[in-house]
This record gives sequence, C-alpha cells and structure tokens, in this order.
Amino acid sequence: MAALMEATDKTGNISVGKTAIWIGFIKLALALNSSIGTITTLQMMVSAFVFSRIIHYIYNNHGILRSAIFFAFFVATPHILNFSGMLYPDGPFAICGIGFIFEIWICLRRSKVTSFSAFVIFLCMPFAIFARSNGIVLLIPFIYLLFKTDRFGRIIIATIGIFWTLTSTFLTLHQAGKPQEATYPLVIFETANFVQPRPFSVAFGLPAYNVSKTTVEVLEKYGGIQKFNDWYDRDYWDSLVHQPNSPNVLTILPEDKEILIKEFSRYNLWHNIPAFLSSRVNVFMVSALADGHFPTAETKSYVLKNFQDYYSELSPPPFLSKWITLLNSISWKYRFILWSPFFGMAMLAVATIMAWKRLKADHLVIYASLILQLFAIFLFSSAGEYRYLLTYFLLPIALYPMICDLRRSAPATTKMS
Repeated sequence: MAALMEATDKTGNISVGKTAIWIGFIKLALALNSSIGTITTLQMMVSAFVFSRIIHYIYNNHGILRSAIFFAFFVATPHILNFSGMLYPDGPFAICGIGFIFEIWICLRRSKVTSFSAFVIFLCMPFAIFARSNGIVLLIPFIYLLFKTDRFGRIIIATIGIFWTLTSTFLTLHQAGKPQEATYPLVIFETANFVQPRPFSVAFGLPAYNVSKTTVEVLEKYGGIQKFNDWYDRDYWDSLVHQPNSPNVLTILPEDKEILIKEFSRYNLWHNIPAFLSSRVNVFMVSALADGHFPTAETKSYVLKNFQDYYSELSPPPFLSKWITLLNSISWKYRFILWSPFFGMAMLAVATIMAWKRLKADHLVIYASLILQLFAIFLFSSAGEYRYLLTYFLLPIALYPMICDLRRSAPATTKMS
C-alpha cells in the first residue's frame, strides 16, 4: 500500500505491479479530495451497492432468512469489510467480479439488458475486468451476452465494453500503471525452488539440482545459487525481491529474464515436474487456508503517516466494542473455516455439473470463465495470498440464485439452450 501511495504522488512511469485502471481510480479519487479516506469511501460505496443488489435479489426471490444468512456469513464478515476498504484492488476486484457475473446472468435470464443492469455492469466492469490481470477471462460471459441479448442490449453492452477498453488502453499507453507480469514471477520463483539443496540426493551421488547450465550461469550473475537459496521462501516470491540483501530479481536485465523464461519452458520445468506441482499445491493451499501475510493496522498507520493524511479513531460504546473484538478474534482464529473459498469452489463444481446435465449454455459460459480464472490462480500465483481467492469465498451469494434456477429445470434431453 505504501508503495502504491508513493507512486501516485509522482509523474512518469509507475511500476508498482498494479493495472492502469486501478492507478487511474486512485488518482481520480485523490483529485476529488487529496485524502486516502476518499479512496476507501468510494471503494466501500461500490462494494455496498454490489452487495445490496445481490442480497436484495435473494430477499425478493428466496426470503428474508436466506438473505440474512448470506449477509451475515459472507457480506458482513470482518475480513470482507477490511478488504473492501483497503488500497489493494483485490477487494473491489472480487466484489465487483461477482456482481458482474451475477448481473450478466440476470440479463441472460431475461434475454434483455435493462437500464439498471446496464448501470451495474458499467460500474462493475473496470474493477471486475481491468483491476487485476486475470480479470480478463470474465470478458468471455460479457462477449457471450453481446450475442444473446436483443438489439438494444447489444448496443448498450458494446458501448460499455468499448468505453472501458479504450479507457484502460489510454491509461496504459500514458503509463498510468504497469501490472505485475504473470510469467516471470512464476519462472523466477520456481527456478529458485528447483535449485534448493537436496542433501539425500547428494549423499547418493545424484545432482544437487537439475536445471540447465545456462540457468546456472544467469543466476551466478546475480549473487549465485547460494544467495537464491538463502532468500527463497516456499510461500512467497517477495523475499527474492523486497529484502535489502536479496537477489532483487526485478533488477535482472531483460535479456537475462528472457533466457530464464526460455530455459524454464525448454528444460527446467520438464525435469522438475514433482517440485513444480508440489510448489503449486503449497502456494494454493497457503492462500486457501488464509495462512499467509495480511496487512495490519500498523501498515495502514504507516501509509497515513507517509501520505500526511489526517485520521481519527472512532471508538464504539464499551459493550459494543467488547462484542466486536470477540467476533473479530473468533473470525481470525477460525479463518481456515470461516473464510474458506472451498465452499464457493464446491458450489461452482455442483453448478457446473447441473448446468451440463441440463445443457444450459448461459450458465456454463459463466462457470467456465470462473473455472478458468481459478486454474490461472493455481498455475501462476507466486505468493500464498488469501486475497487472490477472495472471489471464491464470495461466490456462493452469486451462485445460490443460479443453482436455484437450475433446480427448477429438469435435466435436458434435447440440444443445449
């Protein structure tokens, strides 16, 4: 967060691993009022609107009890309230992502785009598609809707898509932001994994590691294999970047990056498949079990201090403060259950099977994009960050109405609709 705030206070190229749309949003908020509070207020207003849209639909169609359950266990949870107001794009990305696919489903179900649905899609699209690089897969159901709706709906959807695509392109060309690469962090993180010492192999006369000679030569230029071993963390690639005496792999020359990527795809990966798969599973599980790093209150104070912002603490009444503290501590202690994205993943699997049996193409297009996004997270994540899977924690509130809709239709015996 501190790096982002520092970057937005400068002119020229910004390289903080954030997309152009997100940097543009930050700058717009600061232009309205040069306070971090403006950014978090806008984020939370958007989040509240998206949540209220979905919960209101559940309330109208499935009753007050179900809407209350989804609100209590998914919307009003401490970590969602926290993520919705952070200076990370992941909260708005996840929240607007589910709002985006939910509204697309509504439009497909009605076979038309109402003015309200158009507004929701317009509001959600920059965060859902362009706030993070992997959001691009949600263009699949968006483009699908373009061909499935009526003539007026096609004009509206096309206009929204063109507007935000041009905006993102303009901001990118004018160096408003530079997203973190997906391939290189994976390559350098797994290359460091592949050269980890293997004492048992050495004891039996086997190689200490199995990477190409060219890879070793490149690593030697940046401190050598031992330095990479000293700073390797199996849960995060950040230790290879942000520590003072680390290899700082972001400073590796472009030509050497190309060599490492080429050698990874040509030789290193295929000779270290067990190590690669175990690393992928480890990083994914650290994320899914919320066992990684989380920004703390001290982090926020650091940002406020360095940005010279004004803030004050609002203390609730003592009796309320006691219960809030208790709920927060319970939520944190049992986060591996209460924050679990596995329930959302399970619902996604169930919904996909149901849609397949009923040959519901509208549903399958949405579910396929979510599965593809999940696969990309598994394959390319170089850090065990829970925020990468936040979408799948929130997914049940969007999937529940869709599954109920599927249950009302019998398994198909004719062509896909």
